[in-house]
Amino acid sequence: MATETLYEGGAILDGEGANLENQGVMVRDGRIAEVAPRDRFQGFAGPRVDFAGGTLLPGLVDCHVHLCMGGEGNPVSVQSMMTPGQITMAAYKHAQTSLMGGITALRDCGGKDYLELAVRDACNSGAQIGPSILCSGKIICMTGGHGNRNGRVADGPGEVIKAVREQIHAGSDLIKLMATGGVMTPGVSPEDAHFTAEEMAAGVAEGRRFQKRTASHAQGGLGILNAVRAGVASIEHGIFMDEQCLTEMLEAGTYLVPTLAAVKNIVSNKDNGIPAQAVEKAIRVEERHIQSIQMFYKAGGK
Repeated sequence: MATETLYEGGAILDGEGANLENQGVMVRDGRIAEVAPRDRFQGFAGPRVDFAGGTLLPGLVDCHVHLCMGGEGNPVSVQSMMTPGQITMAAYKHAQTSLMGGITALRDCGGKDYLELAVRDACNSGAQIGPSILCSGKIICMTGGHGNRNGRVADGPGEVIKAVREQIHAGSDLIKLMATGGVMTPGVSPEDAHFTAEEMAAGVAEGRRFQKRTASHAQGGLGILNAVRAGVASIEHGIFMDEQCLTEMLEAGTYLVPTLAAVKNIVSNKDNGIPAQAVEKAIRVEERHIQSIQMFYKAGGK
């Protein structure tokens, strides 16, 4: 027998631009079954939730988080002083914080030794309260590349393929490839392409063989192009996107995950223990990042 609950009394945002008044939302077996005028549900005898004075809206989705890290100035340094158990509990706390902020689904784009997969499994199974979670497992990067301190280092197409297989074997939901340098890792530049076009193509193709989509950290223009041409599902950051990148992303239907908050957080907290090299790079890319996201949005990108 279906379990039903009626939500009524407040305003409703439907996620498509409408602000609905005097409407009810019927939830059946954990899913929205109907949104209709309240009169439609006059005879309903089941549980009712009155949210008068509040607003009901669809759950938000965060497409790029790292559950095993907090918002510390130097998260890798903080993490290095924690036990695996402490990291796992912190990851669960971050998942709960997301849910309490209205985020009902999130995508973890790089964890720590697969500890976040345990949090995912507990939340997704209903054993613990949390959002729906997808995980990429370990990020895959080149020797010395962005994220190498926590990632799976791989060089050459064959090694990238093996690294992808390892993530699939560990139970990852998607693959994360590092196409360029980044802001937080010392000794690398966001503008530089890291994996070659051949390495990117090999990794994406291997993921696709096992029905896994690939997200790519890509900040510099050449790295973005290598990732898009390889067939990634999404570009993460896209800081130095140019017209050619824009054109090819639109043609391929590649998603862009802006992550504007990441750079903004570094710049806003530059005096709070963030490494100087990261602050310098963040300040250098901040305005360009905003311009790129505006360009992609105005062009109708996904």
